[in-house]
Amino acid sequence: MDEGINAETMRKYNIKFSNGFKEIIIPHYDNNFRLVGIRSRLLNPTYIETQGKYRPTYINGKSMAHPLSNILYGLDKNQDEICKTKKVILFEGEKSVLKLDSELSDSKYNISVAVCGSSISNIQLKLLKDLGVEEIIIAFDKEFKNPKNGTLRHASNLEYIKKYDEYLEKRRRLLNKVGKHFNVRFISDSQIEPLLEYKNSPIDAGLDVFMHLCQNAVKYKKSDFI
Repeated sequence: MDEGINAETMRKYNIKFSNGFKEIIIPHYDNNFRLVGIRSRLLNPTYIETQGKYRPTYINGKSMAHPLSNILYGLDKNQDEICKTKKVILFEGEKSVLKLDSELSDSKYNISVAVCGSSISNIQLKLLKDLGVEEIIIAFDKEFKNPKNGTLRHASNLEYIKKYDEYLEKRRRLLNKVGKHFNVRFISDSQIEPLLEYKNSPIDAGLDVFMHLCQNAVKYKKSDFI
């Protein structure tokens, strides 16, 4: 596949393709392995422009939508390893969980889940607490562009400053929410020579880049937020 997701991973996560609607079908399961909803990743550019990339899947005219904030995508498959390591990688979208699964030499070591958005709900936090998670690696999509000249605060980079400040404020709110309960590593890509493109997930550039970003992530302890 163009996204770097192999057939074994697609079988594992029960990914399907609708040739008629030209969309990828993504079942969502809760941590008790129950099917709770189904989402479609649209491929038709015209539909994407009017509806966005994702929509609920419809079966016989019935929407298979569900509250995305009530589950963590991939938890049903990866919770054993998450419990074992007491660590979890939080991605935004399902694709990132699938790509990491395909990139790993053995997918049983996948400790990632997706929040299906750019924030984490109290229900999702409780799911992780109940599993005994101690450390969260936040690997959300890149929300800012890197400056073309000099440091970010250089006068020639004013077009970047507002977006980056918005990103920092969003990160602050997220850390304040998550950091009270878990140790956190926050992946960022703010260097002058970036490794990721704007809107990329940290896994989009491959496993080696992802591991480098994880190793260089900013670390926070729970005590930093007390």
